[in-house]
Amino acid sequence: MSKSNCASTLVAPQSQDHVDHLEQQVEQLTLQLAQRDQQLIKSQQQLNQTNQKLDETRADILMLEELGRYLTSSLALDQVIEHIHHSFDVFDADVFLLGILTDDKIEVPVVVVEHQRLKPVDISLSDTASPAVWCVKNKKELLIFEEQDQLKYFTPEQVAVKRGKQMNTIIYQPLVIGDKLVGCLSVQNPEAHAYNSEQIEMIRTLAAYSAIAVANALGYKQLAETFATLQNTQKQLILKEKMASLGTLTAGVAHEINNPVNFAHVGAENLSVDLLRFEAFLSELTCDEEDKEVLEAFAVQFAPLYDHISTIKTGTRRIKNIVQDLRAFTQLDNSAKRATDIVDCIQSTINLIKTQNVDVTKFITVMEPVDEIMSYPAQLNQVFMNIVVNSCDAIREKQRQQESSKLGHITIICRMQQDCIVITIQDNGCGMTEAVKNKIFEPFYTTKVVGKGTGLGMAISFGIIKDHNGSIEVNSTPDKGTLVTVRLPAKTK
Repeated sequence: MSKSNCASTLVAPQSQDHVDHLEQQVEQLTLQLAQRDQQLIKSQQQLNQTNQKLDETRADILMLEELGRYLTSSLALDQVIEHIHHSFDVFDADVFLLGILTDDKIEVPVVVVEHQRLKPVDISLSDTASPAVWCVKNKKELLIFEEQDQLKYFTPEQVAVKRGKQMNTIIYQPLVIGDKLVGCLSVQNPEAHAYNSEQIEMIRTLAAYSAIAVANALGYKQLAETFATLQNTQKQLILKEKMASLGTLTAGVAHEINNPVNFAHVGAENLSVDLLRFEAFLSELTCDEEDKEVLEAFAVQFAPLYDHISTIKTGTRRIKNIVQDLRAFTQLDNSAKRATDIVDCIQSTINLIKTQNVDVTKFITVMEPVDEIMSYPAQLNQVFMNIVVNSCDAIREKQRQQESSKLGHITIICRMQQDCIVITIQDNGCGMTEAVKNKIFEPFYTTKVVGKGTGLGMAISFGIIKDHNGSIEVNSTPDKGTLVTVRLPAKTK
């Protein structure tokens, strides 16, 4: 063997090992590159998922902001309740409840079961098996994701109390703003673990917005009620002040009128007596038969004098009656109620009104014997005055509409009905539509032209009758007339 062949034999094994080594390195590098590619792909997927979650979170935040503005956009409690109901539609819950806390119960104006709106219900705070009661009493959220979770909050006996279809996911959130608890809401689903953590967080956020909206609406409602009470109190004070001033004025005017009226009446009586004496005196002077024609002439001359005297006495009696009715109508009320004859109140009121409405209506009265009532007479007179004047105005309006001068009629009946005095005042005037009738007791509501009515008459009348523990009811038909029924308890103590 030559030297060159020996050298070739010695080098070849070393080169092969080197090649094999290089191939192994290439394989390892290729594997590492493949692994890195997979890691890059995985990282890209994770990045994409993260971006997607960020987009979803951003969308959720924007949606929550929009829902928050929607929930707090109204101060009317009814609208707020409806806004909350619609805001939770995104969770597609089988059961949704919204409760408003009161002193002794939870009023639930929204009850939705399987997408059907049910009638509102009340939950007593003594119902220890109610999740709503647990939620408001503890001011904590209640989270149940499967049936056995109920034992975290309730005893087995309480859990055994069945309340409709079994819900496995039950979420109750208290509506709390600051330290004030205003209610609770609930989202429920028959599936276990129906909502993920993000959805639960959304429910919490919406509950917080709902608490703000409900608290604002309740505060506004309370403010409106307080304002209405103040307005009513102000009207009552103004009415009492007016009646007191009118009573004082009437007492003085009545005294000043009665004196000259008495003088005139007594003078007419005396004149009548003197005239009779004078006629008798003349008769004695002309007792002869031939003076008969003279006596007849005297009688003709005396007749109009007697008529004038009768007119004077009728007028003075009428003035005295008007003054008496006016004093009865405006009599000052004592601090306590007193026994009152309702028939006298009604009659004196009619006497004052009828003189100004003789060309408008006839008055028909049926006054049965009734018990006395403990009342403030001047206030009841004001009620009857308001009702009867409205009836006269309704008849006058009908006459105007029909271009007729035909007299209307107002029928006033007073009678006993068990332990109540019932007064009905019925007219055949223009009547009212249902919409007008529903607003008749609202302060400042009137159908009369500006300057003819303030819209306070029936509102004040309603308050007066309520203060007397009575009721007032109105039934009316357009173009037919109106019937007002007043019921007052006949108590003498």
